[in-house]
Amino acid sequence: MQTIAIILHFREADAARFEALFEERILPLWREFVAAGSFRRASLTPVLGGAPPRPSVRSYILHVEATGMEGHEAFDHDARFERFLEQVRPWQPHEPEVWFGDTRFEVG
Repeated sequence: MQTIAIILHFREADAARFEALFEERILPLWREFVAAGSFRRASLTPVLGGAPPRPSVRSYILHVEATGMEGHEAFDHDARFERFLEQVRPWQPHEPEVWFGDTRFEVG
């Protein structure tokens, strides 16, 4: 199992457009990867607390549990995901913070 954690940052003015496009394009792709057994679960969560807020920026926690590096790479190189990234990158005032690794412990 591999855990991927990404903190995304979008301009507050573009956040609703990002969420709508995410729901339209990425949720179906996630469902496809879960059905194929490449992902166990995935979520997108608006940040409500933690690090100091950035003015006029909405941040999100993107969390994916992939069954291995193959699924992770297949998703990253899927043309549908690449087209999505091209569209939303201009709305990001800061680069995403990306971490991933092999899951060591989990419960539940």
